[in-house]
Amino acid sequence: SLIDEIIKSTNESIVRLERLKKALMRELLTGRVRVNEENGKLVFHRETEFQETDIGKVPKDWRVKKLLEIVEVWDKYRIPVKETNRKPGPYPYCGANGIIDYVDGYTHDGEFVLLAEDGGFFGPFEKSAYIMRGKFWANNHVHVLKPRKEFTDSEYLMYFLNYIDLTPYVTGTTRPKLNQASMKKIPITLPPIDEQKRIAKIFSLIDRAIELHREEKAKLDHLKKGLMNLLLTGKIRVLE
Repeated sequence: SLIDEIIKSTNESIVRLERLKKALMRELLTGRVRVNEENGKLVFHRETEFQETDIGKVPKDWRVKKLLEIVEVWDKYRIPVKETNRKPGPYPYCGANGIIDYVDGYTHDGEFVLLAEDGGFFGPFEKSAYIMRGKFWANNHVHVLKPRKEFTDSEYLMYFLNYIDLTPYVTGTTRPKLNQASMKKIPITLPPIDEQKRIAKIFSLIDRAIELHREEKAKLDHLKKGLMNLLLTGKIRVLE
């Protein structure tokens, strides 16, 4: 029961962190709240000056561009490989929802944002995109995007794509698909690059905290199972 209490508390912490992340996404990725750095510390303030754009109000010093304008699409290098034909190796084999295997070759090398094409999640606050760095193999279920550094930061772009609702750009009902033509039209709001990096840093810190809590929960679950096996079989006795 003591372990259950700790597990419950850890779960509650994860829920609070996830709520915090969503709340900050609504504020920081719309420009309603701005983040600057002063004396090595992040400082937040409410924005008061906005401009009208095709997708609504954004701060006056922000830009709105279509995804096609701020990335290079590297889809032509993708190669699908059936599970039975994959040779084990050190390189991640990537699909719509992340790494699904490790193989002996790679199709891409560098820093890319991978965005689900089909078989992924496209709603707001869902993991539609993720980042890959180094050598990896991409199959044909995920778009491979190389951000143009003069426009956007890779992590900012990933978080923005995971924040917005992509379903208006998706076709099909049985297996929704974000085809390349529709993907290129997705509007992206762009703060100055330094601010993009500050925003991404905030979200990455929250993600890391969530990850640590999930790791702790997994350890507690493992501990509980181990103790149940020992105590409920009498292999270990408890005295008072």
